[in-house]
Amino acid sequence: MLRGTATASTINLVSLAYWERPQLPAAVVDKLRAAPVQFAAAAAWQARLAELGSVAKWPVRLATAGAFLGQVSDQGAAPDLVILAAGAPPFDLLVQASCWVHAARPLARAVP
Repeated sequence: MLRGTATASTINLVSLAYWERPQLPAAVVDKLRAAPVQFAAAAAWQARLAELGSVAKWPVRLATAGAFLGQVSDQGAAPDLVILAAGAPPFDLLVQASCWVHAARPLARAVP
């Protein structure tokens, strides 16, 4: 939803900052930095990931999320954008805020 119909991915300062936060392995970041930083379509990004060799699922997910955020920031989204979500992994990209329904669930289970 943040990208609309865009399928591009970008490696930029926003991507690099995101990769530091969840601690993407430095070797993977170095490999990603060494090549093109703009990928016009999802297929080009997937090809770049395949060039990295056998990388576990988690680093691929983090790398893809960072490249997605790089593209979103290039399109004009603020880097301090807050996503209102339930904390589900697909939306765990930026600062998250829980909606009141999800925020109230733990309170309902609390024993006074």
